[in-house]
Amino acid sequence: MKKGIAALAAFLLCGVIATQALAAQTLYGITEYRQISKGVTYEGRKLVTDEGLLDINILRMPVSDPYIKLRPVESKTEYGLRETLTDLLGASGAIAGANASFFGTSSGYAAPFGSIAKDGKLVSVSAEHNDDGNSFATFVIGESNTPYMTFLKTEIKFINDGKANMEVHSINKITDMIFPVAVTKEAMADTSDLDARFPDLYKVMVNTGFIVRLTTDTVRIPDNGFVVLIQKASTEYYSKFFKVGQSASLVLNTPGIDYSKVQAAIGGGGILVRDGVAVAEGTVVAGRQPRTAIGVNRENTQIIIAEVDGRTHSIGMNPLEMSNLMISLGAYQAMNLDGGGSSTMAVRGLDGGYSVVNTPSDAAQRKIINAIGIFENAPGGPLAYLNVKAPSPILVGRPFKLEVTGMDEYGHPVFIDQNLLNITFDDPLGAWSQGYFAPSREGLLEYTVSYNGAYAKSGKLVAELLSEARANVSEVRLLPGGTQELSFTVVGNSGTSMASPSSPSFRVVPEDLGRIEEGSFIAGAEGTGYIQCSVAGLGLYIPVYIGHLEAVTGEDGIAFDKLVYPELSVELPESTKAKDPWQGWLGTDAPEGSFDITILGNTMPQSGGFPENIGSAQASIQANLWKTSRALFVGASDYPDPEVPYYRWNPSYVRHAQGDISILQMSAANGTLYGSNTDQWRNFVNDSQFAKFVIVELDLNPFNFSQKKEFELFHNALKSLRDGNRQVIVVSVQGTSTTATTKDGIRYINLGRLWTDSNALNPSFAILRLRFSGNNMEYELQRPEF
Repeated sequence: MKKGIAALAAFLLCGVIATQALAAQTLYGITEYRQISKGVTYEGRKLVTDEGLLDINILRMPVSDPYIKLRPVESKTEYGLRETLTDLLGASGAIAGANASFFGTSSGYAAPFGSIAKDGKLVSVSAEHNDDGNSFATFVIGESNTPYMTFLKTEIKFINDGKANMEVHSINKITDMIFPVAVTKEAMADTSDLDARFPDLYKVMVNTGFIVRLTTDTVRIPDNGFVVLIQKASTEYYSKFFKVGQSASLVLNTPGIDYSKVQAAIGGGGILVRDGVAVAEGTVVAGRQPRTAIGVNRENTQIIIAEVDGRTHSIGMNPLEMSNLMISLGAYQAMNLDGGGSSTMAVRGLDGGYSVVNTPSDAAQRKIINAIGIFENAPGGPLAYLNVKAPSPILVGRPFKLEVTGMDEYGHPVFIDQNLLNITFDDPLGAWSQGYFAPSREGLLEYTVSYNGAYAKSGKLVAELLSEARANVSEVRLLPGGTQELSFTVVGNSGTSMASPSSPSFRVVPEDLGRIEEGSFIAGAEGTGYIQCSVAGLGLYIPVYIGHLEAVTGEDGIAFDKLVYPELSVELPESTKAKDPWQGWLGTDAPEGSFDITILGNTMPQSGGFPENIGSAQASIQANLWKTSRALFVGASDYPDPEVPYYRWNPSYVRHAQGDISILQMSAANGTLYGSNTDQWRNFVNDSQFAKFVIVELDLNPFNFSQKKEFELFHNALKSLRDGNRQVIVVSVQGTSTTATTKDGIRYINLGRLWTDSNALNPSFAILRLRFSGNNMEYELQRPEF
């Protein structure tokens, strides 16, 4: 049976994550947790620190499970070939893994630093490894599944006819072939690949303790021996020492290790943690860098692999921080692996494909020499878990189906009878039909899935109203007979989009402009008009221009055909767009029992001096502030104090409390929140917990943060508030455009400034009115009459 390793569980934990003993102090973070197989987990942490953003990825695996193993992974395409991590893991069948050994990067081929061994067989080793001191440690899983880290030194002697006539540089470590190298069947079946790279290699073939062949031809590696390779330039010197029939052997001396009892060994860098204490022994690159490390807990029952991103949006870690991170993760012993652009971690998904869970600093996976792979070879077992997958978005009144699959404890697929599933939603008015459920209301839906009376699993979904339809093109410009494919998405009121849940219908206006066949528009007569589209009940209009070719002679006298379209612009009917349920017409007076807040953006003149009409503009704005409960100024403003209670803009972090409303003034003036005020992330997380409604004010549109990853974290923090039944609105002031965007239920409103760069009145200027009544919040963008 083909096995697919499932992500058995995945969820986000939001809030301040305590990452102790790091120099960069954590202000906020989220954690994604995923179970890959029994006892094998992935954890992804995305943190905001007082020194910048920091991404940490962690794999954990048990040591004693007989079906879970850690092994070195090298290229199966060609020995010594560098490949990406996902290619290495995919060819080997690992369920997860990370980059491992240091290596030279001068070509597409390399040799890993340190010893490589698996299943009682030595794969490769170098005589120069640590010959000048303890530089590169080796991670070993020895006898009785005992993991440990040590500095190994190896001596390799080639003895023929009782004499040490030649020094062998390494076993199965092929770089530039300057020195003699021994190759064994653990690395390759024959020398054909090496002969293609290094012509005329001289080969000393040894089998059962005797030299059996001396040649420059391609040879197979003997089962009970090895082949010593000598570069062409050195053949004349060395060849005189060898004769067929001589006794010959490799004498390998590596104190402290018996490779016949080693389950896995792989070379890395220096030691980071020894007996629970941070150390720096051996080769550990200084500075904040992308890093990968491996460690074991005190009981030797769990292996921990950690990867930290750097040189990207993530700031990386220095050696001491990495040591302390490993200690905080439970490592009692830990060692450094290769880092920098090599630092990569990947996990296999339900579909058998691999996803890179980190952000490599080279912007793509670097080709590496080897990896640490986690393998699982358990037989299929009984049902242990249910995996539930839902479409997105869930639309009110539109039927959807939960996809439920079964898995055993190691994540292998297990057949389940769909007729024995019992699925319930906390929406009694929702409609069921042939296994599909249509929600009756928007908002949070809680579901419970059980199978045959057991294996219950609960979760939450958000149902939303259909807001608008969007086409793949904003306009169509064609010659007669030309074709344009049309496709559509629909958008829910939370901002999520999906392919249209039903087939669209069309009408071309005027009719002779073209026709629709199999979802494509085919141009007819020259002219202008539009395509009327009905998508999931929403009206959408696409302007159409059908032109012709006109012979034109250029300035150089060369004639060519110019594409000419009608100049007449197309007037379109208004497309259907559902009103945001938060958006209401408020007028000027707040009804009894409600609370109004009026928010004013930047009103400062832009080019110096005072515009002539500044007085009338201020008077018009004042009319909109009359009788509001509270006025807020976001960003710079020269507007005089209103007659109502108000809060002026403060570039420092400030929290204002107004009953069930928290107003949080934050600044991203330097492009980021953490870079503008390091404390505001921590304060924001704490202060946003104490109110039903949260208003965040910003002096930069958060969609324009210089660090897009910070916006993702900021948005996740806001989503966690939404999930806690809070209503959240973010008001920013940047540029001249006034926009209202909904994303995952969070309203982002940017207020364009009053004056353009030339001190003309901005036609996009608007005042934001908010009304709070009971458990509801409404908003309206009101444009003053100037």
